[in-house]
Amino acid sequence: MIRKFSEIEVGSELDVEVLLLSSEVKQGKAGNYTLLVVSDGENKYNVRFWGDISTIEGISDKSVITVTLKVDSYQGSTNYTSRAIAPYTGVEAKMEDFIVTPPVDIDEMYNYIIGALNEVAAEASAKVYTSSGKNEPIANIALSLIQNNADAFKRSVAAVNVHHNIYGGLLFHTYGMVKLAQGMASALPNIDKELLVAGCAIHDIGKIYTYNTDELGGGAINSLEVLDGHLAIGYAAVSRESKNHNCPPERVHLLQHMVASHHGKPEWDAIAKPSTPEAFLLFAIDYIDSRLYIYNDAIASVEPGQFSGKIFSLDGTSVYRPTYLK
Repeated sequence: MIRKFSEIEVGSELDVEVLLLSSEVKQGKAGNYTLLVVSDGENKYNVRFWGDISTIEGISDKSVITVTLKVDSYQGSTNYTSRAIAPYTGVEAKMEDFIVTPPVDIDEMYNYIIGALNEVAAEASAKVYTSSGKNEPIANIALSLIQNNADAFKRSVAAVNVHHNIYGGLLFHTYGMVKLAQGMASALPNIDKELLVAGCAIHDIGKIYTYNTDELGGGAINSLEVLDGHLAIGYAAVSRESKNHNCPPERVHLLQHMVASHHGKPEWDAIAKPSTPEAFLLFAIDYIDSRLYIYNDAIASVEPGQFSGKIFSLDGTSVYRPTYLK
């Protein structure tokens, strides 16, 4: 039976099987230690191994290992350390058991997004936005971009670190955003629902080109992300795909603007500032969904009634876990 870290009591020390995702030898005051990034199949964790992993035969990244894990608490946060690791020699644990995936089924999320886009496309098909005869719904561009890249869209991480950095993380992030977009469009007056849903669906489409995701859900940025960035790549993808459709040019441009501005501020790598209500809402929805992932991740790492350490990606906020969340 594979033990989940969330089920191990603070103060315990026991052997557990994990998937070693990466390892980095670091220099400490008392000598070398190795920072291990491991998966228990439910989440990813940092484990500090008191030793140099390179001296142990049979241990390599992306392999199943046995860790003598000690669990303790420091300033409310749960810490994981180890003084002994070894190659896994059993037969029960398989590598696929340790892949962290979203809490919602991959195909269920994908089909929900496609359904939401088809819904707004059907609603928009009766509207006339131009006298030129170019009246195809803008959501069809989003549908094509997603369906033509379905495998990559289902697999990709949403980030290397910080939020939704798991197999299917981009899909999970997009699914949450599309659901928020539907609710906001219904609650707020004068919001273009088709633009908002389509923008949320493909705001990060550039990441399928600028992020590399392996079969275990490990993500890494490539040269396209460094040289161009996923906003510019996504903008270009919308431009290319629009040539295959008969959509009003102004609405194509508005969809491009949403992709270009969804980071909100130039200092956050936005190409432009949001200049329409839908572009602003996209930025806000993206911010909400990504930060809530970080909050929930932090809550899972602390004991009830305790605070996490200060979290850089939340502007140094310490996250509190209520006592009733056992």
